[in-house]
Amino acid sequence: KHVDCCVIHMVASHYVRFLTGLCKTHLTRSPIPSAYTSRFLSRRHYFRLNQASFSLHLDFAPSWLGPSPLPKPTTHCSRLRNRKAFIFTSPTRSLTTAKMGQKKPFERLPQSVDPTNYVLRLQPDLEKFTFKGREVITVQVQNATDKVVMNSVDIAVSTATFKAGQDGKEVASSEIQYNKEQETVTLSFPAPLSTGTGELTLEFEGELNDKMKGFYRSKYSSPDGQDRFCAVTQFEATDARRAFPCWDEPARKATFDVTLVVPKDRVALSNMNVIDEKPAPSNPDLKEVCYAQTPIMSTYLLAFVVGEYDFVEARDSDGVLVRVYTPVGKSEQGKFALEVAVKTLPFYKDYFKIPYPLPKIDLIAIADFAAGAMENWGLVTYRETALLIDPENSSSHAKQWVALVVGHELAH
Repeated sequence: KHVDCCVIHMVASHYVRFLTGLCKTHLTRSPIPSAYTSRFLSRRHYFRLNQASFSLHLDFAPSWLGPSPLPKPTTHCSRLRNRKAFIFTSPTRSLTTAKMGQKKPFERLPQSVDPTNYVLRLQPDLEKFTFKGREVITVQVQNATDKVVMNSVDIAVSTATFKAGQDGKEVASSEIQYNKEQETVTLSFPAPLSTGTGELTLEFEGELNDKMKGFYRSKYSSPDGQDRFCAVTQFEATDARRAFPCWDEPARKATFDVTLVVPKDRVALSNMNVIDEKPAPSNPDLKEVCYAQTPIMSTYLLAFVVGEYDFVEARDSDGVLVRVYTPVGKSEQGKFALEVAVKTLPFYKDYFKIPYPLPKIDLIAIADFAAGAMENWGLVTYRETALLIDPENSSSHAKQWVALVVGHELAH
């Protein structure tokens, strides 16, 4: 039988299919079992390749299955009249080396600078799908360094300054560098930062993306049938860095003081209760909503939502304010989840002997949501089907599911 060529077909990441035009494709190995992989493959089987660099040896020779000596290699396109094909994979012997592209090993952020508090101000634009931000981060400089490395993805930092202590001089960064693969931004300063407490101030812009992660836009229909958008967040596991530059590792905990600048006719929510709301000085159509400082927590638990919502509310037996936010005109569908939540919080307090530590808890249904729900502290986000119950049409199974998800998220 004539063999014109051997085709290697990529069918999935790290999987290949070998098609030789022959009835069978054989994989043989050397006497060193740890260095080679061997098995017989039919034309429709697949062979798993590891991520190490490897060489693929394609040899067309007369029928032979012994481990040694190896057949004399020939080009894969030579028209040989042979009945068998041999494919060798080896990290050491190579006729042609095909190096797999490998990413740089994961490294955690340097420990030389630690955040303790973020004062974060965000202004989303629901028409242009962008947002502007400013943050003042209180940091502890553990070791003198002239570079600050933070996580950041799809964010353009326009300015970065550092001020040491209360009376220190503000120093502007000399260079801002991005590493797309490592998802970091490096702020370089003209001289090493002095150890101790300092303030890092950044101004930046980002995108309200359509990836359902980070700070993203969610499409919904208004009661009159118009398509509109809200801005929501999904930060777990590592997407807070898409909303603001930060130390986006769970162990790098801090407190957060959030301010949202939003259209005055929109609902604006965050983890904590509102402590101040006033018209924006720069635009009468906007309002500034300031929230209380959060407890010390990881960045992935931070959340904010801006959009049009109705809500139902109640207080549990300990006085915690519970609200369920629903699409406009569907507040009735939030009453079942509200009933579950106000009973669940006191139950967990008695069971775990730990009272709920925040003054409020919001549960909100999001139109475009990748997960079932997300346990953001004080602002739990849900897929609509995991929170809303139509009292007339929803089944008992749907109620059981909502009760399960609500109870699960509050347990976090």
